[in-house]
Amino acid sequence: MEFIDNFSESKHNFTSKINDSKFIQGNPIIKEIGKTDISEMIIEKYEIECLTLNIDQRKQFVIKKKLEISERFNDFSDNYNNKFNESLVMSGFQKENVLSTVLFLNEYYKINITIYNKDTQKYYRTSLIDDYTPFIIIYNNNNWFHKEDEEMDHNINYGDIQDLNNILTLDCSIYIRKPYLQNIGKYKIKDLHEICEKMNLNIKNDKNKNKNKKELFDEINLKHYNSNI
Repeated sequence: MEFIDNFSESKHNFTSKINDSKFIQGNPIIKEIGKTDISEMIIEKYEIECLTLNIDQRKQFVIKKKLEISERFNDFSDNYNNKFNESLVMSGFQKENVLSTVLFLNEYYKINITIYNKDTQKYYRTSLIDDYTPFIIIYNNNNWFHKEDEEMDHNINYGDIQDLNNILTLDCSIYIRKPYLQNIGKYKIKDLHEICEKMNLNIKNDKNKNKNKKELFDEINLKHYNSNI
């Protein structure tokens, strides 16, 4: 039970309700008490039992639920690459604000968590699966809040997940599933162009310039990734 004891020793401070603000150009509405751990926010929203518990009871429930969820890794493991393994996920669940935990919760609840960081005023994707239910979380003043309105502007330019290294432990890449292609070094740019043609992928970017090898490689894997969910 060392896992649970570690959580029991942690302290959480909750902010009071903050003022409403309009959702204008990346300024979402926040209406709730913040959480210091992003996974606590996610689990509370997707576990109906939490609605019947007081704050202290909820915290203990989340601690136990995190242990339970982490032990379900092998139910999903056939989908993941070697770097996203049980040891990584178990370790992440024993801490707060860890990317691997967010990624596994995406899979567990079949959600697509998008983080809005008020410091940078940018959105950040944590899942590549478009069919999963959108779940928008706001980071503000060292706390996490849920954005009730899940409508997303499809024209949003997402920031680089590396920008979140001061608020999340980035212990892995968001590319956690087994890739369609082999190592990028095995392909010439011509090979990737041919694959893109078969998959109806554009080899040019928004500025009508040819995409580089890494961009093509990632887009091919992503296309296959979503088509096999």
